[in-house]
Amino acid sequence: MSKKPESKSAAAVSESRAKNSVFDFLYHDSRRIASFLAQLDELGHLQQITQSNQASEGEGESTKTTGNLGFPGVAGGKLEKGVEASSSHTETSQRVYDPFWANAIRFLDLLTERGMIQRNIEAARIGQFTLATGALVISDNAMLRAIWDHPSVGGFLKAQELAKAAAAEEAAEPQLVNRQQRRTEHSKGKRSGKNEPQAISESDLALAMLPHMPHAGQMHVVTDDFAVWASAADGAMVAPMPELILKHGQKVAGQWSILGILDALPFEQGEMLTPLEQVRVGMTMESVSSIALNMAPFIRQALGRPLLSYGVTPLLVFREVSG
Repeated sequence: MSKKPESKSAAAVSESRAKNSVFDFLYHDSRRIASFLAQLDELGHLQQITQSNQASEGEGESTKTTGNLGFPGVAGGKLEKGVEASSSHTETSQRVYDPFWANAIRFLDLLTERGMIQRNIEAARIGQFTLATGALVISDNAMLRAIWDHPSVGGFLKAQELAKAAAAEEAAEPQLVNRQQRRTEHSKGKRSGKNEPQAISESDLALAMLPHMPHAGQMHVVTDDFAVWASAADGAMVAPMPELILKHGQKVAGQWSILGILDALPFEQGEMLTPLEQVRVGMTMESVSSIALNMAPFIRQALGRPLLSYGVTPLLVFREVSG
């Protein structure tokens, strides 16, 4: 059986093994990686590897004896004696390999060979492959869905809102030192029936909205200089987030690398719609979709990417494990 020359990817894997080092993948978006491999590899996306071996053995034996028979007064005759024997044996074996994890290694190798990975995220542009290494922090927001209706959550949010309002009032009106006097005036206003219509509070609005918002699992890779935020796609986590939280809490031990596509920059003003863009996407009083569009910044701030973090579409999250 002919043996194909070893590819660069296989050579890289062999080199890692020689160093007693392998990659431990925590996150693997195989579907998206397959779409890139189909473009980077001229043969497309590898789905199965089959190896076949065949061995044959054969042996044979043939013996033949020839002679003349003659007796006095009897016509002569011819004697032939032969023995023939042969045997053959064939063995065939077949092995089928799943290239699921080999494709992840191959993808890393192809991007490295072509110089397509920007390893300095601060110099990367939107739409580039980038790789960052640091501490891994995870949060499973799906666990919050079941608790939004609990009375203690509403009390906690209302207490935060009151504390925030009190701090703002104290900062805005430093000349009013006598807080008791203000409380007295406020109570008199209530008794005199001069109550004004009150808008819905932020805490009530949050409790009404949050249960219906997306609650994706989130990952943060944090360094001394920057932080990278990413949401986890369904089925891409190798180890379920609840198990990781049970073991580690917030911060997963060790140094982890995230390979992804840079999508958002910290303090990016371009994320906000200009007045012309608001008109073009239908953010008018008559458009019902304007409600969802106006809610989007609040959703991001409440459950999404922090303002100071880079945003990436994650492809791989891994660490190096040595013997």
